[in-house]
Amino acid sequence: MYHCAGTYGMDKLSRDEQELWVHLNYANIKGLADDTYSTDSLSFWHGADKPWQFLAAAIELVEAMSSASPEYYMSRLPVSIDGSCNGLQHLSAMGLDPVGGEAVNLTPGPRRDIYTIVSEKVQESSGGTPWSGQVTRKTVKRGVMTTPYGLTKIGMRDQLIRDGHCRGIPGDKMKNANQLRDWMLESISGTIVVGTQIMGWFQDCAHILAEQERPIEWTTPIGLRVRQSYTERSRKRMYTLLGAHYFIDPAKAKHLHLKKAKQVQSIAPNIIHSFDAAHMMMTVLSLEDAGMSFSMIHDSFGTHACDVDLLEEATKETFISIYTVDWFEEFLGDFYLQAERGTNFPIPPERGDLDLDGVREAEYFFA
Repeated sequence: MYHCAGTYGMDKLSRDEQELWVHLNYANIKGLADDTYSTDSLSFWHGADKPWQFLAAAIELVEAMSSASPEYYMSRLPVSIDGSCNGLQHLSAMGLDPVGGEAVNLTPGPRRDIYTIVSEKVQESSGGTPWSGQVTRKTVKRGVMTTPYGLTKIGMRDQLIRDGHCRGIPGDKMKNANQLRDWMLESISGTIVVGTQIMGWFQDCAHILAEQERPIEWTTPIGLRVRQSYTERSRKRMYTLLGAHYFIDPAKAKHLHLKKAKQVQSIAPNIIHSFDAAHMMMTVLSLEDAGMSFSMIHDSFGTHACDVDLLEEATKETFISIYTVDWFEEFLGDFYLQAERGTNFPIPPERGDLDLDGVREAEYFFA
């Protein structure tokens, strides 16, 4: 029922509300599943956020509910639990940030929605402007979601224009997008204060090493050694019947300079990506003896319905184990080993007092 409601677009409701939603809409769900649908059922289906996933869930749910014992129905449908703005979850946990942690559901309590929090702050800022009353959760979602992954100011502005959020707003489209972008950045940094500081610290350290023409390296929680080295390329272009092809000249590769701006811009997203990948691998490995099946896409962890509780527990335990380590200390150790003698790196942000044990009781950590 949770999966069915979530794929329809009710993913931000509480568990009780999701279950009630399924009961209230069961006639249309059943109509779709057993091909007895009416015009109302088809209209209902067209409103689904993920129509094909919802249809698969509806068919599976109705078959289970129609069986003699639904709890023993042999389901083969992958059911997923998704991180709550996962990049910001990793940043908040790394900095033990209680404010950011609460905003992205690292703490017990009702479901919080960082996108709604940011949209409400932006709405407060937009009063008396053409944006007044026009900013919704959907308007800010993509920008908030991609901020931990290196989204630039220009990139956020272009996203707002490309996604059509500036249509119908009086005035210059570019100016409107810049204005909304600035409100969003202010709201994000005011909500995820420590996460913003952490990303800035990563960038400062990468800048120092890039000025020394040195790559930046770190080790992920699962032991993978990562080396970030974006260099200028010595390329040759050749035209063939299949189009243009580019070839790197290996003889010149050792003498190429680092792309300093790229080193700085990419460090935060690459670290976060390496940590969320480690979290996924550690979760799967912790369940290797459980005989489970997995369907994993980035921060969407899936398995069969009967194993979701076990997967959720493993997801929480591995996440907690990752952040019992002071990663700022680990990063600094790595950075100093790579730097020239006498280099001084900035002091990392001070860690807060977020109690990671609370993740165990956080119902909407991955949901």
